[in-house]
Amino acid sequence: LYQSEVAIIARKQHPLARATHLQELLAARWAYATGIQGPGAVVDEAFRQAGLEPPEPVIIFESLLALPDLVAHSDLLATVPRRLIGRGSAWDALCVVPVTQALPTLSLTVLRRASQALTPAANELLGWIRQIAKAA
Repeated sequence: LYQSEVAIIARKQHPLARATHLQELLAARWAYATGIQGPGAVVDEAFRQAGLEPPEPVIIFESLLALPDLVAHSDLLATVPRRLIGRGSAWDALCVVPVTQALPTLSLTVLRRASQALTPAANELLGWIRQIAKAA
């Protein structure tokens, strides 16, 4: 569907909110949106590329859309797709941590069985998803 850059987020008053290097974030407490091998852990790749040990998440939060609220009311850091920044009520309390190292890019895709036809409702939904992805 599309590719999205990733950003590290923190609450605006977080002591590490102005960090510019991943090394400054080594002792931070992290929330991941998925398990260690999932897209919520994309920051691991950035730490490894910088020659650093990836962080251990203190929480794995299965809802990417609710993750900003969790970060806004805690001392946790997290990664989110840049396309989510500014969407939702929590963003007044959040900021992007301005690290200078490149962060990975996420590829968002739709997987389906090629051997099984979509129902009319599923086909309609897929059309809407594609349309919104193109517009974003």
